[in-house]
Amino acid sequence: MLSAHLPRIQSGDYFAINAVERTDAVHAIFHRIRTNIRATKQVATTLGYDPRFLHSVGQLHKGGPNSGVFIQVIGDAREDLSIPGEP
Repeated sequence: MLSAHLPRIQSGDYFAINAVERTDAVHAIFHRIRTNIRATKQVATTLGYDPRFLHSVGQLHKGGPNSGVFIQVIGDAREDLSIPGEP
């Protein structure tokens, strides 16, 4: 899947990995991917974990220029959390 997105990264773009869960092993893999893309494509890259990435670079992702290429890494929910007042 990652290789399908790499050709989309053009000069002036940025590449972001947004993930749900951080472990040391997973972080090492994501960091290696990010730095390799930064070096080969010569673009800015970010790596963030939920929910922090929403606050640290959320405005760039939501309100910035249309120049981002994103990988969203999600996981299986361990349990559904209830929302007070909602079904």
